[in-house]
Amino acid sequence: MDIPVLNTDQALARIRADLAAGRSSHLVVTGGSMVPFLRHGKSAVVLTAPQPPYRRGDILFYLRASGQCILHRVQQVQPDGTLVMCGDGQLQCEPIAPQQVVAQVSHIRRGSRFVPCSALPLRCAVAAWQALLPVRKPLLGAMVRVHRLFSGK
Repeated sequence: MDIPVLNTDQALARIRADLAAGRSSHLVVTGGSMVPFLRHGKSAVVLTAPQPPYRRGDILFYLRASGQCILHRVQQVQPDGTLVMCGDGQLQCEPIAPQQVVAQVSHIRRGSRFVPCSALPLRCAVAAWQALLPVRKPLLGAMVRVHRLFSGK
């Protein structure tokens, strides 16, 4: 079965229509900002209607002011409600307003199985990874070298 490739506007319209109808929506991950937990073209997520209050570790699908769609993780919720977002494979965080959130990830598809984002082992791994933000750069570099070594690339 061929999966249609949609441009950003088409994908956003489909996601919003699914959520407005009370359905979840599926999205194949593109880009490398969520490595090591989500991989370009190999991971997919199930998007549901946003469920505030958000907490550290939640994955949100949101719109930047530029109109760019982003899938990143909540690093911090500030007292005024501002969400500090950061990709798992990134070092820079960005603040967003809760109104920018379009959807929330409820499950991650890995191969043929769906892992709920609320699963304790996943939340523990994410918490550990988030605590490593100050030293992510050398860790990500080492992960790339190990991947290349074992994949022959």
